[in-house]
Amino acid sequence: MILPRHNRVVLAALLSLFVVRGYVHAADVASPAMPYRVSADGVADAFAKRGISVQRVEFLASVKSSRPDPALEIERCQRTSRDSVLARIRCHEAGVCLPFLVILHLAPGQDPQGIAEPAPTTQGQLRTTGSPHRPNWTVKIGQTATLVMQGRDVRATTPVICLQNGRQGETIRVTSLDRQRIWVGEIVGPGLLRGAL
Repeated sequence: MILPRHNRVVLAALLSLFVVRGYVHAADVASPAMPYRVSADGVADAFAKRGISVQRVEFLASVKSSRPDPALEIERCQRTSRDSVLARIRCHEAGVCLPFLVILHLAPGQDPQGIAEPAPTTQGQLRTTGSPHRPNWTVKIGQTATLVMQGRDVRATTPVICLQNGRQGETIRVTSLDRQRIWVGEIVGPGLLRGAL
């Protein structure tokens, strides 16, 4: 039996989703190469060595390593608000884990000035400096960003185009690069959003 083209596209999309869901679930549950989960305590320790006290670590995805409690290094940070930082972390020893992103909620009074890069400034933001009537958006219409989508057993990351301006914590609409799909995502930081599958 030959299915209509529309039905074939839907069937292919469903099969792809099941394959990805199964692959990610299997990798998350029983990966022989990476059987250990990187802990929030390990991330907090890496910052404690730099004199920064972390109140809470928020992983954007599950992170696995080939060794228990690997030594971690701070690759780079970017302040997303007065008391939170988006950080890229890696294992001190190459090959033990892949680099990963976390959101760090800092203890009151902490100043990550020495490790955090300022949020990127666009020419538009430079023009609005000092103007109380024009907001400085975290993401802007037409900007390319990364959307991290999470379901019960699957996580996916995809590049998107922002369809609205927004600040951290707000929810906006985004579209795929081919503009064929629309999603809703919460703004986590500059160029980074979180959604649900």
